Amino acid sequence: MTLSKADPADPKNAFALPAINVPDAMLLASAVGLACGGQILISNQWTLPGALAYLDSAIILFVWNYKNPKRNFVFTSQLHLNPRGEYILLGFILLLTIGTRFFDLDTRVYGLEADETKWTVQSWYSTILLKNVGEFSSMHYKHLPVDFWLRSFFLRVFGLNFISARIESAALSLIAVICLYFVVRMLTSNSAIALLSSLLYSLSFIELNASHQALHDTHPAGWMMSSLFFLVLGIRHRKLWQFQMAGILLALGMLTYETFYPTPLIAALYLVMLAFIEIHKKRATVKDWIKILFVVAWPMMLVYFGFTRQYLSEQAYHYAPLRDALDGGIGWFINFIWESMAAIFTTTFSYVKWPDSLINWAGPLINPLLLPFVAIGFVYNIWNIRRPHYAFIMLWYMGQIIPAPVMLGAAWPRVMYTAIAPLMIWGALGLWTAFAALRAIFNNQQLRTTLPAFLSLLVFIIGNDYYIFSNRLIDPEERQKRRELADLTMATAKDTTSMLLFPYLAHQNDAVELEDQILIYSMAGARNLGLDAADHFKQIEMNSLLPELWQLKDKDGLDVVFDKTAPEFKEEREKSLKVVLNCYAQANITRKGRFFDVYHFDRQALQSPQCYNPPPPLNVAPRDGLSLIDGNQTTLQWDTNGTATTGFDITLQRKRENIFWIEVEENFQGEGWIPENGFVLDYNGTGFLLDDWQAEETRYSFESPQTDKYRVWVRYYKRINNDQRNFINVNKQVSEFAKNGTLLNKWMWASIGSYDFPTGSIPISFTRTYGADGQYSIFIDTIVITSNINFRPNIEKDAWQDILSTGEINSNANYYTLTENLSPGEYRWSVRIFDGNTLIDSTGARGVESTPTYFTVP
Repeated sequence: MTLSKADPADPKNAFALPAINVPDAMLLASAVGLACGGQILISNQWTLPGALAYLDSAIILFVWNYKNPKRNFVFTSQLHLNPRGEYILLGFILLLTIGTRFFDLDTRVYGLEADETKWTVQSWYSTILLKNVGEFSSMHYKHLPVDFWLRSFFLRVFGLNFISARIESAALSLIAVICLYFVVRMLTSNSAIALLSSLLYSLSFIELNASHQALHDTHPAGWMMSSLFFLVLGIRHRKLWQFQMAGILLALGMLTYETFYPTPLIAALYLVMLAFIEIHKKRATVKDWIKILFVVAWPMMLVYFGFTRQYLSEQAYHYAPLRDALDGGIGWFINFIWESMAAIFTTTFSYVKWPDSLINWAGPLINPLLLPFVAIGFVYNIWNIRRPHYAFIMLWYMGQIIPAPVMLGAAWPRVMYTAIAPLMIWGALGLWTAFAALRAIFNNQQLRTTLPAFLSLLVFIIGNDYYIFSNRLIDPEERQKRRELADLTMATAKDTTSMLLFPYLAHQNDAVELEDQILIYSMAGARNLGLDAADHFKQIEMNSLLPELWQLKDKDGLDVVFDKTAPEFKEEREKSLKVVLNCYAQANITRKGRFFDVYHFDRQALQSPQCYNPPPPLNVAPRDGLSLIDGNQTTLQWDTNGTATTGFDITLQRKRENIFWIEVEENFQGEGWIPENGFVLDYNGTGFLLDDWQAEETRYSFESPQTDKYRVWVRYYKRINNDQRNFINVNKQVSEFAKNGTLLNKWMWASIGSYDFPTGSIPISFTRTYGADGQYSIFIDTIVITSNINFRPNIEKDAWQDILSTGEINSNANYYTLTENLSPGEYRWSVRIFDGNTLIDSTGARGVESTPTYFTVP
């Protein structure tokens, strides 16, 4: 007995395959082959030949349909499942969905995306602590509260951690899969297509990836599927409560994230179209449809006027590309739309053009093995557009890609994610068409061959999806680092009551400096705390670690989380850690991660260091800013700040005359120039100046005290040799500096030249010319202007000259009297105190030095 003769009424048979005789079977086979060949070409970046192959495939399918107009529905009706078989297959899909969602939820996508953490922490702030704090409190929670409250439920049930948020994401994905099955079942009146669509959607790599992360831009899918389920259910059964549920769910979905907004528009447009058709054909009355439209619309109107309208006005910057295109004229607008559509095609069929928080890999938006069948299903959808509700599938896709990906030029995966479901429906239709072609070619005599072949193809496709998800998608290192920081913080906080210290290098984008929300959230989750969790850890600069350890010497213990893989200034970091461990030799590593190590300092280690870094001494007299009436017999006095000493060293400096030290980042102003203190160390002042793309002139006015000859020096840092040129304009005389061939990645002083300055304002400016390379290739730190032609800032270092350096004096005194009179001028002094070899600074050098104090002698 063959499968084609199985009795569908027989409960022993899960399904039955009736005989299918389709004329022109080779047309169908060639269409499928061309579609597959077209995708192979596009995957190899032969876009035009691949697109032409797809076009030929579509033409052949339309030719077949033209020749067989009465058979265009035969494919979806080729399999009739009895209820038992349908339930068994649906249960199998749900088990697969549950298994692939929850089995490896905490390990498969290890890294934490930045917004994933911020959204989760904001849920804790706003819905559990009920505090109006956090980066997203006004931007998102105020207008989009639903997902924050839903996430808080999972945080309360499964614990205050990031995996609880991912459980929510997986649960919403499961709901989406179930609802998609019923939506497609009702739209196509075909259980096989519904099962196949939900299977493809459930195991698509993009949905697997989305369901393993608590990303805010993926959660609207669950709300979209459930609201559309009740909408289609209402259309099928015409119960007002079903339409009411659809309206409520659509309104709640509008409070999740902005990518949900096309869904209410799709629902409203389809209902209006359906109402017009039914009223025109007298299948329903105007009164009936007014009631339906009202119960669907009123929840959405409340949400729109209460929340959404204001949110959209605050997000108006998203519309800037569209406004620019419209302002540019019809040609500019057409080109903008064309480029947006090209980006959608590229992202869908070739490669993700703009990787984002959702997908980061070198392939297309969905499984490339499925794409030929998506194209075939799309054609099938078109030729069956007049069948009941097939237009809804087309509207579903177009409604998702037109508002943002097309009109706003935003073909990002996270934006196109809501269009995945109709693509999977087309994929199911295409696969079923291909199966029908196989059966027709073999004249229904080789079902034992064609059915296993089809199932093998299906397994191969979904297997490739899982392979892409588990092996090909990139988990960026910064996300992995963020996750390890959260895990180590929580694990350490659970194991000990110690204070946790997180040292960082300032202005270098260190994770432990930037991720303060992760630290407070993880600490709170580990110790069941609220915002007071911030009192149980400290983020401190690397050079403050030694002083902090001394300040906390009375603690029962503490832990230091050290970033051992930070790429910037690795040697400096390791040197700082080595100084600490040399002093606190009893500290030991309690946890070793890929990115971080945790060092534990118990009470004994804290109280018996071999060396320590106490608070620096305080200069008492002369006070800062004091003008000494008499420079005779000046006494320098200090307070050791409670530290026992065995010696001191005094340094007294006098400012050189006619040397003007100008910090560029503090004094120059110009469009496109930015003060910065990252990337490099050893800058003067508070930082340096760098240029943004196509920066204009940055200017400063120097006040020349007298007519004289001055030499001008510039301190700069050149990162690469490129086609940019750098110019300084001094009193309308232009000179080039930092030319190609000079030393790279090192602070350099360049003598610009000598100038005759009159008394008064002297204009000085910097400009750059741009070629192919971008910005950030040159940093400008300091300008020195001096009438001392022999002064060399690269040798002298600054404008101050030592006039006294006592060297270490073995005495515990806290004052020193100068033996010589001070001539008029500007002075500064500091003291370095010693206690044998036990007092050290953050670099490991002996002694601790005070902050310089400035005074003048008139």
